[in-house]
Amino acid sequence: MDYYKSIDQFSLLMESDIDFSEAKNAFFDRQKNHNTSVRDILDKLSVKFPKHDSELDLRGRNHDSDKLKDPLLIPYVYMSAMYKDKALTIDDEMKNRIAQAKFDHVKTNPHHPEFWDKSLIENPFKVHGRFAKSKVINASKMDDDSILEMVADWTAMGIEMGDSARSWADKVIKKRFDFTSQQIELIYKAIKSLEG
Repeated sequence: MDYYKSIDQFSLLMESDIDFSEAKNAFFDRQKNHNTSVRDILDKLSVKFPKHDSELDLRGRNHDSDKLKDPLLIPYVYMSAMYKDKALTIDDEMKNRIAQAKFDHVKTNPHHPEFWDKSLIENPFKVHGRFAKSKVINASKMDDDSILEMVADWTAMGIEMGDSARSWADKVIKKRFDFTSQQIELIYKAIKSLEG
């Protein structure tokens, strides 16, 4: 995380072609909507999986909170602005900061499979800002509470992107993320409980 301290944030903001205040507000609105959606989905999952109720409640209140403060905030604001405006250009330094922020986020939040793969030490997001497809993430140690939060996150993202958690699961299980058969069963059971 010392990486961020070496960058003059003010010069990055001044050289940018975005209105940072507007972009930050848009990011906060998007994140608030995402977190509300995740919380609502976790509430539904806690009814279907009652032994996880108190932990899912706690996770719903804290979901992605690291994105709202330094050092992740500025890179996530820029990333959000880039998704909103495909024509937006940013310099390589900010692209590197975004890649580092994404990596820091997934490695410190247990609802991401990358958190559980201790062999993952090289940032896979450095390849054009997208996940490098060469390494399958070992998520076999992921606990049930984290899996349920992950399903809530995938479902919320699916709603936002006009897709579904099932479609995403079909794309990434055994291709990007390696889960045990019991974990896969739980993932699809949770997804099915939200579909019906």
